Amino acid sequence: MVDGQYHQASTLNFYLQVRVRVLHEPSGNLWYGSQFPDAPHVFEPPDSFDGLANSLTRVFLWTDQNTPKELLGQPR
Repeated sequence: MVDGQYHQASTLNFYLQVRVRVLHEPSGNLWYGSQFPDAPHVFEPPDSFDGLANSLTRVFLWTDQNTPKELLGQPR
């Protein structure tokens, strides 16, 4: 999951060959395409991240922040 703009971490999508999700609302380079009804769902609201972080699913968060607010109180 990318915390920020997709273009800052787009190489993850290319090299890992997995779908990368973006935390927060549609913005940046992907905003326009996200408006189409058949666009893939790649944007996640913060509450869905909380649900994933508290589940048994392993979530990798890419961020450029030293202390991201999404991880406050979360095990890491």
